[in-house]
Amino acid sequence: MDSKLREAANYFSQPGFQRLLPRMAQRYRGLGRIGGTVTISNLTTQEQQSIGGVLGKDLTGKKSVTLGLAQFQEALGQTKFAGVDLIDLLTAALKQDLIPKSEERRARQEMRMRYFQSLRKGHPHVLCQDWLGHIEDSGPGARVIQMAYSADPKQLKSDLDQVLTALTQLPSADNTYCRLPMWAAKITGNPHGFDPDTPRGKYLLAALQFIRTQTEHTEIQGKLTGEQVWELLDHFGIVRDDLLNFVTCASLLASKHQQIIPLWHEAYKANSVLNLPVRELAKADQVLLPDNHTVVFVLENSGVFSDLADTFEGNLPPMVCTHGQFRLATYLLLDRLIVAGAEIWYSGDFDPEGLLMAQRLISRYPDRVKPWRYSPGDYQTCISNVSIPSRRLKQLDRIHCQELRKTAAEIKETARAGYQENLVTLLAEDIRKQAKNMLI
Repeated sequence: MDSKLREAANYFSQPGFQRLLPRMAQRYRGLGRIGGTVTISNLTTQEQQSIGGVLGKDLTGKKSVTLGLAQFQEALGQTKFAGVDLIDLLTAALKQDLIPKSEERRARQEMRMRYFQSLRKGHPHVLCQDWLGHIEDSGPGARVIQMAYSADPKQLKSDLDQVLTALTQLPSADNTYCRLPMWAAKITGNPHGFDPDTPRGKYLLAALQFIRTQTEHTEIQGKLTGEQVWELLDHFGIVRDDLLNFVTCASLLASKHQQIIPLWHEAYKANSVLNLPVRELAKADQVLLPDNHTVVFVLENSGVFSDLADTFEGNLPPMVCTHGQFRLATYLLLDRLIVAGAEIWYSGDFDPEGLLMAQRLISRYPDRVKPWRYSPGDYQTCISNVSIPSRRLKQLDRIHCQELRKTAAEIKETARAGYQENLVTLLAEDIRKQAKNMLI
């Protein structure tokens, strides 16, 4: 710093300029050039004298002054500080670098680009590349990552490295399953490394939601309920518990290494329903349909399933009960049934959640799932007086499946739920018709 600039910096550090200089600096940073104006209101006597002295104006009694940065630079040239650049003066007097905001934004963008390029380079797997691209584009659900980047990019990189590694080791890719604590410990060294309530767990859920929407063409949701969290993890073969995660079935057989599994065989011979946890389902490499059967009747509601089991007691048709939202056990069983050539008839409730569940199955098994008793007429048969709040009705906008759209529109119009308990008689009739050429 030359002597004239140092002298100018000392002079303009006086109290009479303490409000003016920061505002000129802010104006310069916003414009990226010497231009624009600043206004100082409620002038003090000292400010009137100091600013007026530079401008060569008498500001005595003035309440405010508006001056342009170019005007101040020109006035500076009429003082003993002629030749001192205004930006150099502001930098020296305020003891800070005056970087235009546009340059700061450009620098931040370049830094952010290098940050994600580094992650891309370290994680070439296609799932990692797709999700990182989604984050860079600030896609739905990426806000939690963006906020973490702003708060602590170093910690975020550590977390994302482990989440991205996890995406390359999803159990579902090998058609297997893992308990969450064991899987997390394998990847992070900590059994709680991906607990859903931790930052890393939330990033994992955001990634899994994105990946799932790419195949099912659904929308990314904001905050997930506890049930939705575990259903999402289940979808990728990550379970909280492989004993309580179960599905119920009747009149199905299973084999391992082409040998019928005794547990299934005994239930089939006894014409009994069978509760199958993930632990047992994982032992079966094939699920088999009884002779002459091609259709499996899948019901979301355990009460309806049980009522139909009573109806056909002694000669049960191939049936499955999911007990509400689909868990890993459901997918393990249905995946094997699809391989066996089964056609799935699915019956659930007439509300946004019920239709979205039906759509999920149709998307997962294209041309192999029939919405069972899901027509507008069936809805009118089982409609109730239970109102559906508008916030839930909005979920029906996500119904894109052609077979469900008319029913979704009618539910949205009436805003009332329909329950499959009122369809049991019709469901039983359908089973009988389907069984004409089967031994039921």
